[in-house]
Amino acid sequence: MRFSLTKLVLFVLFATYIALLIKIRSYLFPESVVFVHPHENSARTEDPYPSDSNSASITAQIQSSSRPFSLIQKGKPAYTNILWLEKAVIDPQKISPTDKSDERGEEFKYHRGFLSLISTSTEETLENIINEHITKFTTVRRPLKVDLISPSQLSERNFDLSKNVTKLQSVAFITRIEYANPYWVVVDLVDVYLALNQSGTTNPTSVCILWADNHPNAVIDGLWDFLFPCRLKLSELAAKRHKLLADRLLIRPNRKESIALNHKYSNLEPVETIRNHIYKSLEITNKHLAVNCTRVKVLIVWRRDYQNHPGNVKGVIDRKVANEAEVVNAMHKIPAIEVREVQLDKLTPAEQVKAMSDADIFWAMHGAGHSMSVFMHPGKVVVEIAPPTKLQNWHMEHLSTISGHKHIFKKLPEKPVIDGLSYHISSQTVLETITEAHKMLCY
Repeated sequence: MRFSLTKLVLFVLFATYIALLIKIRSYLFPESVVFVHPHENSARTEDPYPSDSNSASITAQIQSSSRPFSLIQKGKPAYTNILWLEKAVIDPQKISPTDKSDERGEEFKYHRGFLSLISTSTEETLENIINEHITKFTTVRRPLKVDLISPSQLSERNFDLSKNVTKLQSVAFITRIEYANPYWVVVDLVDVYLALNQSGTTNPTSVCILWADNHPNAVIDGLWDFLFPCRLKLSELAAKRHKLLADRLLIRPNRKESIALNHKYSNLEPVETIRNHIYKSLEITNKHLAVNCTRVKVLIVWRRDYQNHPGNVKGVIDRKVANEAEVVNAMHKIPAIEVREVQLDKLTPAEQVKAMSDADIFWAMHGAGHSMSVFMHPGKVVVEIAPPTKLQNWHMEHLSTISGHKHIFKKLPEKPVIDGLSYHISSQTVLETITEAHKMLCY
């Protein structure tokens, strides 16, 4: 009897010890709580900038929030730390432009009071924990601090949520760091979609994208529309003097965990999922999936002068092909191929995706446009022609790999022929690269 009692006491002590450890861990490292959307059909209200809101309804929503954030720490296959904030209020009047002349000039400075979480939590250290998580697990170049306020403090801090409030269920807070170009658009698009998917959000149309930067509008931004038809800009909210109230706010995960920037990552499933979603929205079928080896489709993407950014006043770019006509003539002499030439910036995002989906071989000088290979059917070939000074660049090859393609990297032996901006490509280089690509597809 004494022996059984001793065992019982030891068991109780052990169970108490485990419970205590779990309690400590849940305080220091919040559990992987996934909040499922009550409505997956729409991300925004009928009017994205409603002039008035039901204050009683908002108060009821606020009072029900006792947990102001969730850190999902078991994400797979890529992100391991995905931060969601609950009952977030963004005040766009608490921003100011930077004084930088490079791409950092397209960011905002966030001032205290810009981001607040309305919570009934009384944990004194919680605000510091959340701010540490933002610094560690997200990509926000400018310092971003969170204030925790209770519903009773709303009037004290002049938080009038009865009017001029845009209410949304789920919002992804995105700061784009580099100048807008296809490569970084694709990287951001893949990362945000995957982070949401790992958080349990399988329908991206239920999430509204908030661009919290000052980037100018660009045609390539339209790629986001295929996944996220709801998009807002912080500057738009500021101009309308609207606050944003989000039930859930995703802060863009840290790029250190990005599958697009991790050359050791090789899983094809995430890009395949995104590609299929976009194909469905554009009504692209699998009719171009199989390769016709008697008529392999080659898509040449030319780099030509255009104003890729307002800061590029002259609209001059580098890594152009000086002898385009000669390259095309050389390709036409190769049997069993069909050639199409495009300049991506002259096409709409939908036309760009459709052009990629119809290609068997993507042939171009090294550039951000190579990132569009993610929209080709899997099993195709990407040819990257590089200047003689260009070292092996793993970024484009990595995107090809996780998109399910073969990749050919060919460095030119020739020197620039016009102002160091254009390159001559020999017929022999054309023949070698196309022949190798054809073999990869058909043998």
